[in-house]
Amino acid sequence: MTGDIEQMRKTLIKKAKKQVMEHYSEKDVNIIRAVSVLGDLDNAFNLLAENAIEWYGGHFPELQSIVRDNEAYLKIVKEFGEKENISEKNLLKILGESGKEKKIEEKAKKSMGSPVQKKALEELQLLASNALALKNERKRLQEFIEKEMENLAPNFSKIGGGVLGARL
Repeated sequence: MTGDIEQMRKTLIKKAKKQVMEHYSEKDVNIIRAVSVLGDLDNAFNLLAENAIEWYGGHFPELQSIVRDNEAYLKIVKEFGEKENISEKNLLKILGESGKEKKIEEKAKKSMGSPVQKKALEELQLLASNALALKNERKRLQEFIEKEMENLAPNFSKIGGGVLGARL
């Protein structure tokens, strides 16, 4: 009788392992996890961007009223650092033609912001760089979700997009 119980125990453990492996190898599990990470990346980016913008605002406070897009703002911080380095020509490379380049350059020259220490500026640029890296990772992850959803649930993807379909 104890041999039968032991055999039954082994069979049940084997079956449970198989079910766990099947469950975690399903594509929807990867999509669910990816959607969860997407939200975390959004929260982390927003937190880093908010802090970088507030910090840089002491050096060039006028920039925030001109550049409303957090990603564009962070690119300016990362690429130029000090407001004195900002030029219309180089802004075109970063922002494209937004029509704000000349205004940003003029405000940078007349800014009432305080000077920033070199070490603090390096940290601020690193913070901006890290926030932008999170934004890029979010874009890659969103592409992954959309591709996976096209394979797993093409109808949901066509109706509401990959990410919305995955959330549903």
